[in-house]
Amino acid sequence: MRRSRPSCPGFTLIELLAFLAVAIIALATGVPAFRSLAADNAITAGANDMVSHLQLARTTAIMRGVQTVLCPTADRRNCLDTIEWQAGFMLFTDENRNRRLDPGDELVRYHRMDPSRLRVVTSPGRKRLVYGPGGMAYGSTATITVCGRDGKALPKAVI
Repeated sequence: MRRSRPSCPGFTLIELLAFLAVAIIALATGVPAFRSLAADNAITAGANDMVSHLQLARTTAIMRGVQTVLCPTADRRNCLDTIEWQAGFMLFTDENRNRRLDPGDELVRYHRMDPSRLRVVTSPGRKRLVYGPGGMAYGSTATITVCGRDGKALPKAVI
C-alpha cells in the first residue's frame, strides 16, 4: 500500500516574485504621497498653533484688562528683532506698555516649533503682535506664513 504524502500549502517561486513586484510598486507610489501628507499635516499643525496663540493673546488681554504681547524669542526673556518665529515665541502681559518682558510682567506662554521642519514668518514690520485690553490688535494687519523646510507641501497663511 502506498502512502500519499500530505500536501503542504505554500507559494511557488513565481507567486512569491509576483507578490514582491506588486508590493514594491505599491510602496514606490505610496511613500512619496505619505511624505507629502505628513509635511502638509506639520504645516497645518503649525498654522493651528499660531491661531491658538493669537486667540490666547486676545483672550488674556480682555480677561486681565491689560496689554499683551506675542513675539518671537530664543531665550524666553527678550523679543527678537525679526520676523522669523520658528525658534520660539512667547506671550506675556505688558503692564507698563513698553512691549518688553519686565519683572512686573507675567510670561503667560512660551512655545517652540520644530525649526528643522517649519519656517514661520510674519509680515515685514510685524515683529510683535500687541493686543490692547479691549481685545483689539494695535498696528496694521499681519500675515503669518507657515511653510515646510523641505518644500513638499504648500504653505499656509494666518491673516
